[in-house]
Amino acid sequence: MNKRQSNFEILRIVSIVMIMIFHNIWKAGFDLSPGGAITVNRIICDIIAHFGEIGVNCFVLISGYFAPDTKFKWKKAILYICSVLFYASFNKVLQVYYGLATFDHWKLRDWLFPLYRNFFWFCTAYFFLYMITPYIKKLIGVLSKKEFGTLILSQLLIWSIMPTFVLCMIYKSGNAEGISYYNRYIWMVVVYLVGAYIRLYGLPFFTSLRKSIAVLIFLWAALMFFIIGTEYRIFPWKELSQIYFWPPNTIPVLAISVAMLMIFKYIKVPYIEPVNLVASCTMGIYMFHDGKLQKYYWCQFTHTVQHYESPFFILWVIGAVALVFIMALGTELTRKMIERVTLIPLIDFTDKHMKAIWGGAKRKIDLQKDKIHRKKVRRNKSKRKK
Repeated sequence: MNKRQSNFEILRIVSIVMIMIFHNIWKAGFDLSPGGAITVNRIICDIIAHFGEIGVNCFVLISGYFAPDTKFKWKKAILYICSVLFYASFNKVLQVYYGLATFDHWKLRDWLFPLYRNFFWFCTAYFFLYMITPYIKKLIGVLSKKEFGTLILSQLLIWSIMPTFVLCMIYKSGNAEGISYYNRYIWMVVVYLVGAYIRLYGLPFFTSLRKSIAVLIFLWAALMFFIIGTEYRIFPWKELSQIYFWPPNTIPVLAISVAMLMIFKYIKVPYIEPVNLVASCTMGIYMFHDGKLQKYYWCQFTHTVQHYESPFFILWVIGAVALVFIMALGTELTRKMIERVTLIPLIDFTDKHMKAIWGGAKRKIDLQKDKIHRKKVRRNKSKRKK
């Protein structure tokens, strides 16, 4: 089994931290609507509002980057479903424990089918993406560089470039995700393809670590200029929100995500086992802090909103995220430990015996076919003699 590259594993950790910081602001009840009092902390919140979708894009880009090496495994899919079931149940139990729900609201369908009930939207979309990865891999294998690039460009035009500029320049308002037929699953497939293209062919402007860092600095500077300029209404589009570019399919957020991937691609990091261990828990960390308990974590547990006027606001946000991160990491490590001694041996045992049963049945079928074939050969020989 190949060891995962620690540079990309660090990016996974950075991505989940960015998502948690975003959720801390987004779910805690901060009012970022246009026209509010402009303060340093409000500008900080405006910037953080873009973190979540950058982190989501980075996760998918990493998966796409390793698409040529990925092999679909039913065992992995089953373990994934079981982890989602665990955290859906875990969330429900904590909701009841903290008085946020009662057993009357504990609907069986939500517990048994969390993927279809969209308990964790990212997990649902990512699972469906994983199910089609073998076919995406085949598609990538038969397309030339030009064909693959044309495919991606056409999809970016439909789902990113047009929504970003049409809504911004023509309507001067709206949400880039509000276009017809768009959904997060479609966008995830597009980002996955972008990651695969980067792995196979690279990208211009990102040919070295220095250039990638320069591009990232430029993109963040441009985004901050837009945020501050929109807050102070120095631009002609008065109706446009200062966080207009926060959705994952806007050009600035996608470009920043790609720049971050390229930076970590060029950073040479030796294999660091603790880093890879923490990175392997990022999906569990996401599920621990996401779902119905988000408002509890950020409003009632860490009380982030109460420190909005504090000069140490950003430190409080970081501290709150660190606390929830440690709690989530401990929970996921415990779940993985239990999984290793219970579920994985059970799946391996079942797989071994199913293969044995299938192998035996296949041998019997082959013997029967061989027997029928020999009979036909003897029959044909006898006919020729006559």
